[in-house]
Amino acid sequence: MNNTEIVIAIVALVAGIALATGIFIPLLKKKGIKTDQIIDEAQAGLKTAGVVLDGVQTALPGLPGIAIVDKVIELAQKGVAAAEQLKNSAQLPADQRKAAAIQLVKDFLTAANVEVTPDIEKIIDGAVEAAVFALPKTSAAA
Repeated sequence: MNNTEIVIAIVALVAGIALATGIFIPLLKKKGIKTDQIIDEAQAGLKTAGVVLDGVQTALPGLPGIAIVDKVIELAQKGVAAAEQLKNSAQLPADQRKAAAIQLVKDFLTAANVEVTPDIEKIIDGAVEAAVFALPKTSAAA
C-alpha cells in the first residue's frame, strides 16, 4: 500500500463515520431505535481513526497529506467550537453553524498557504460533521 492509498483509506474511514453519524443516527432516532450504543461505537471508531492517523503520521513523517488531514481535523474541532459559541452568544443563527465552521477551517488553511482542493473540502465537511457529533449534547433532539 503506498502513501496515497493510506491517506485515502483514512479519509474514507473518517468520512464513513461522519456519514453514519450525520445521516443514519438521526434516521434511526426518528424510527424509535435507541441509538446510545451506536453512538458509543461511532465515538470509539473516531478515537480509533485518530489513533491510526497518529500511528501513520509517526511511521511516515514525511507524508504531507497525513499532516494536512490531521490539521483539518484539529481545525474542524476549533471551527465547530467557535460556531457554537457564536450561536450561544446570539451572533450566529443556529442553521448557519456548519457553514460558518467550514468557512473558518477554509480561512485557517488559506492563511497557512494551503490550497483548498475539492478533496480537502470533502475532508473538511466530514471533519466538521464528526466534530459536531462529538459536541456535548445539551438538549433533546427535535
